[in-house]
Parts: sequence; structure tokens; C-alpha cells
Amino acid sequence: MHVNFGPFRLRRQERLVEGPDGPLDLSARAFDLLGVLIDRPGLVVSKDDLLSTVWPGVVVEENTLQVHISALRKALSPDMIATVHGRGYRYVGPAPQTVGPEADQEMPVPQPLSAANTGPVIVVLPFANLSGDPDQQFFTDGITQDITNRLTRFRVLSVIGLDSTLLGQQTTPDISTIKTALGASFLVSGSIRRSDSRIRISVRLTDAATRASVWAEHYDRPLADLFDVQDEVAEMVAATISRQLEIEIARRSIRQHPANLKIYELTLRAVWHYFAFTRDSMNQAIACCEQALTDDPNYREALAWLGNAKCARYDIDLDIDALLNGLKLVKRVIKPDPTDSRPFVSYSLYSGFAHNLDVSRNAVDHALRLNSSDYYAHAQCALVCIYEGDHVKAREWLQSVDKLTPNPLPWVAQYEPVMAFQERRYRDAIPGLAPWSDLAWQMMYLIACHGHLGERDKAWAIVDRFAAEGRVHDFLAAAAREPYRDPESRERLIVGLKLALSGDES
Repeated sequence: MHVNFGPFRLRRQERLVEGPDGPLDLSARAFDLLGVLIDRPGLVVSKDDLLSTVWPGVVVEENTLQVHISALRKALSPDMIATVHGRGYRYVGPAPQTVGPEADQEMPVPQPLSAANTGPVIVVLPFANLSGDPDQQFFTDGITQDITNRLTRFRVLSVIGLDSTLLGQQTTPDISTIKTALGASFLVSGSIRRSDSRIRISVRLTDAATRASVWAEHYDRPLADLFDVQDEVAEMVAATISRQLEIEIARRSIRQHPANLKIYELTLRAVWHYFAFTRDSMNQAIACCEQALTDDPNYREALAWLGNAKCARYDIDLDIDALLNGLKLVKRVIKPDPTDSRPFVSYSLYSGFAHNLDVSRNAVDHALRLNSSDYYAHAQCALVCIYEGDHVKAREWLQSVDKLTPNPLPWVAQYEPVMAFQERRYRDAIPGLAPWSDLAWQMMYLIACHGHLGERDKAWAIVDRFAAEGRVHDFLAAAAREPYRDPESRERLIVGLKLALSGDES
């Protein structure tokens, strides 16, 4: 596997980095440092961590690390690696993209992102201390740094703390200087006023190009516990800024509007039907999208939801042809905007059944690189981990979904019973699968549970109910498509189905 970042490609096996003009002249240590930093885009990697990883078991002076970082900046670009004063270094260049032969064949991998389209650069200016007490500067600096750190978690943006990039300057440079020096798209600035009992934080988001204020807010909180307040306010401010950036970036990046209000309303109605996630509602979602696309064949939102809804017919009726058609539509959505994470999540969700688990993993990993706080991507990571056999990691991803969104995604409820099935806790799996009676994929697992428990009558009741609706499914063929890394996991499902459905129901 290789890693593309802007005009460069890091080849791990060959231990070289290629640029537009050919291989770069990097030392072995510089190559290793780049590998560590690029594996954690946007995150601060401490100096101790870098030294222990790149020079294991060797005592190395800090200036040696600085020399190799300087060599990297000279070979790549000075703004790809930011110094975080007193802490370490951070990769802030174009979003890394892992690619490989299988991904190239099956997944629509976009062209390497360049510095011009990797996303906006967010520069966090030092907040002003308005408390009238210079000794409180630590508190102001602490909140500024916390907001900076938290912003890197909400989306894979290039987030830079000014004090870590323009060291030695005694005054804050003007907006033009910051925009020119750092390529800033937005600036976050603010002030903090602390009294004996309360704290007031004012925050502003500014467009670096127009100098216009995009958003401003202030927060008043009691100062009962200094560190709790610092953590609470930093998280709240960072979350609010992140949401506002999402809105502003989306507003600017819209490439098209629907041709008329009718198309827009049809697409909204399709989304509503999609989330009902029944056979009838999905058919209505498809009809709404197709009607919208009749008037505007290239309307991206309608194409995206049509692709999702057609793929969802695999959940509903194990319809592999609909799934393949849906994936083609998802590819059409990805092609004009390869920086949108959501279509990659959709592609990951269903590509495992059509291709293999590696394709699914590559797609969701890319989605996370584009948007690390996309809770759809976190949910899909849980499913991929289930197929990889790592239930511990899958449950961690599910917990992160709960933290990122107050509204649970409806289909995530099925993941825990699927894990229970694979853990041979068939009785525990049944209550979580039974409510999905309209969906053949979930019923496949329920039938297999009944098979392992010797409850063939209950399994046949499910099959007969589908048959009464004119729905006949090849559950064994679908089970064979389940993209488990371990063949034994797939075999457990197949055996359960055979135990349930062998012979007739008598």
C-alpha cells in the first residue's frame, strides 16, 4: 500500500517518497519521521514519541530531530509540518490517501488531493486575556490550545495554532500576512474575561479572504471549577465552530442547485422515506429520486439518495443486481466531488457484498481521512470491524457514534445482535434481530439463530411469511457473500441456515 499526499507519494515497501520530479533525497530517519507524522494527520505527535519510534533504544539529542524535520520541510513544503511549541510536531499538509492495487481496481479512488483542494486552513489566533491579571494568561492560553486541539478532531482540516507556527513574533500579524504566509481560509479569534465567580468567552470566525465575520458568539459560565469550565467551554466552542465551518464550507462548495423547488421537495421526501427503512418506504424513496432526476438528471443529491436506496434493496430482498446498480450511482456521485466523505461511506457499506472486505475497508478509511467526525463513517467502521472479527474495536466505534450524534442511526441497532450471533450467543441475538422483520438480510441471521437453537418451526414461519408476500430469497447464496475475514464466521451462518431450512418444515 502507498500513501498519496498532494503531489507526493510515500512508498513504504520501497522506502522512498516520490514527488512531481521523481524520488526525493531523504535520509532513512527523515523517511521514518514522515511515516509517523502522516499516519496521524492533524494530530500532535510529541517529540518523545517521535524519538522513541524512529530511534528506538538510542539516546538522541533533540536538535537531531529538528535537523531531520527541517530536511523534510525543505524536501516537501515548509507548511506541511507544523511545530507545536513545547509539545511536538503535526502533519498539516494535504489529506493522506492510502491506495493499493485492490483499491484501484474496485473502489473509485479520487486523484491525489493537492494543497489547493484539501480543504480550508483554519488558523487559531491567541485569545486575548481581558481579565486585567497577567497571571491569568495560562488560563487563556490553555483554552486557546484546547480549542485548537479539539478542532482537529471534528474534521480533517488543516488546523494551525498561530503561536506554534509564527514563533518569535511579539505581535499578532494582520489578516493579509496570515493568509499569505499560511494559506489561511478562516481565522478563529476571541477573548477571555475571568472574574472571581464567572468566565466570559467571546469567539469569532472570520473569512480570511473577505475579512467578513462569518459567525460570532459569547459564552458566560460560572467559575465553580476552573478545569471543568475550561474543558466544557473548549469542547463547546470547538463543536460550534466545527458545525459553523461545515455550514460555511458546504455553502461555498455547492456546485449546483436543483432546477426548481419541486425537485428539491422530491429529494427531501426521498430522504424521509429512506430513513423509514421498510420495503414500501424504500420503493417510495426510489420513485421520488427517479422523478426528481427526470427533470434534472445530474442533480447530485437525488443521485446520491437513489444510489443509497437501490443498495438498500440488498438489505430488504438480498437483491444483488440492485446493489450493483446502486454502487454505480454512488461512483457517479463521488467522481465530481472526491472530497465528500459520505458517498465513500455508502460505497463501503455495500461494496463488501459485491467485491471484498478490503475494498470496503479502503473506502471507509478514506471517508475518515476526509471527515474524522462523520458518525456515518464511525458506524461503518463498526461493521467493517465485525467482518474483520474485531468485536472489541467494533463496540468502541459504536460508542463513538453515540458521542457524535444525539440521534441514533436506525440500522446501527442490528450490529450488536450480529456480533452476538458470531459469539454463539444465539438466544441473546434474537431480540435485536426480530424487529427488522421486513428486511431479508436481518432475517437471514435470525433464521440462522433459530437453526442453531433447533427452532426450525420459527425459522420456517419467517420463510413462509416472506413467501406469502411473494418474496422468495436465496439465503444460502447471500450467506456465501458475507465478507467475513475468517471463513469460519461465514460458515457458522451457512450452517445455521442449513439446520433451519433443510428439508421441509414438517
